[in-house]
Amino acid sequence: MNKKAIIGYSLFAVAVAAVCIYFVSIPKNTVRGKKNSLELTISQDRTCYSVTSLGTYEDANVVVPAEYSGLPVTEIGNNAFRGCSSITSVEIPDSVTKIGKNAFQDCSRLTDVAIPASVKEIDESAFSGCLSLKSVTLSDGIETIGGYAFSRCASLESIVIPDSVTVIGSSAFNECNALVSAKLSDRLKVIGSNMFLNCSLLEDVEIPDGVTEIGQGAFSRCGITNIVIPDSVTVIGQEAFSYCEELTNIQLPKNLEVINMDTFISCTSLESVDIPDGVTQIGWHAFYCCYSLSSVTIPDSVTEICAFAFGTCSSLKSVNIPYGIKIIGDDAFNQCMIEELTIPESVESISYEAFMIGTFSSVEIPKNVKEINGSPFTYCKNLTDLRVDEENEVYYSVSNCIIEKESGTLIAACPASIIPNDGSIKVIGSMSLCGDHETLTIPDGVKEIQDRAAVNCRKLKEITLPKSLETIGVSVFQSDDIERVLYMGTEEEWNEIEKADQWIGDSADFELVFAG
Repeated sequence: MNKKAIIGYSLFAVAVAAVCIYFVSIPKNTVRGKKNSLELTISQDRTCYSVTSLGTYEDANVVVPAEYSGLPVTEIGNNAFRGCSSITSVEIPDSVTKIGKNAFQDCSRLTDVAIPASVKEIDESAFSGCLSLKSVTLSDGIETIGGYAFSRCASLESIVIPDSVTVIGSSAFNECNALVSAKLSDRLKVIGSNMFLNCSLLEDVEIPDGVTEIGQGAFSRCGITNIVIPDSVTVIGQEAFSYCEELTNIQLPKNLEVINMDTFISCTSLESVDIPDGVTQIGWHAFYCCYSLSSVTIPDSVTEICAFAFGTCSSLKSVNIPYGIKIIGDDAFNQCMIEELTIPESVESISYEAFMIGTFSSVEIPKNVKEINGSPFTYCKNLTDLRVDEENEVYYSVSNCIIEKESGTLIAACPASIIPNDGSIKVIGSMSLCGDHETLTIPDGVKEIQDRAAVNCRKLKEITLPKSLETIGVSVFQSDDIERVLYMGTEEEWNEIEKADQWIGDSADFELVFAG
């Protein structure tokens, strides 16, 4: 065979192959092109059909045929009716076993749909963005509902998920703004992340016994007022009930080990919570901004209360910190109006502003505390008795000041504090000073004033700084009323001090005086 014949034969073979592929994807007997007909595609094994597009169908009520040319229609394919704004209803026959990805996505006029028991899977985003969809009937037999399947169905008022369903993907019903009630499958094990996110009217939902995990953001920003979480649940994800502003009561499961970050943040109506025995950690912002929270029970099993865990819970006036707690994080009880404070001997670490704006008058740092990161007692205006247990090996107290032994750093003070002037203080620690006094004298011997050391002394008018000073940090003094800074050395010595550019507030109009 000559070269031209070989080339001609090859081109013919390619052409035949292309035609064959064409007729596999769009069969010869397709209804495509016929008046008022859906487009169907035959399977590769030529045993069934799937709906692939609206084709020339003109009616607002779409009727999917159960069969075509003697073969069953078993699937509504991916993107089949996506964006078809003319459709108002659809009839799905019991030959269909799957509804594909994005099959009815953004069908903005679709008002109701009944899914037969033959359907086993509703794939991702199948009905997402069907803004007029008010009624969805899910028959018993469905096993899987994909992620975002009914998300942004803004008119959907209720949903009953049959017990045949075992898997529901993330965000399946998120932003269903009209959803008031949801009945979940009794066979469900995991409530996926963001499942009901932003369902602001959702009040009635029961978590079935048997669920083991509630995913991140699952009920965030819902209208739930009361929730009982069954003991089968061992994991509640971050933000699971965050911003549920109508939530007043919650029962936590006894097998929970961790309350995750932001789990109940801004549940502004939550009044009380009993944390079950077995929980070891209360996470970042776990109950942050729960303004109505007035009662909380913390079990002995908890070893760490993380940063901002109960921050700005302004109704929380009493809290029992149990023996077992080792770490109290930054701002853990910030702006809680705690009237009496007892820190148990088990505590080893207390962080910055942990008890800021508490109303208690006395507190003792127990003997096992090895780390205090910044003053825990900022703006505690009633605090007049600040002590450290005499057996503490790292810190000691004198004249209502907490001082680190090794470095001579002033860690924390209160309005009643008098800074020792015997040369024992070498460093004024960050955020350590507070009070409404108008004058402040930093004693001789101090070499360093750390960042924001006196930022909470808002009424200062006159400051005296020692000749021993070598370093001044950022934003040390922020009072707008400062009139005079007296330095006990010469101007030359002042210029040798390492000072941050913003060591004093920009608005302060003060006179700098040298005494040396």
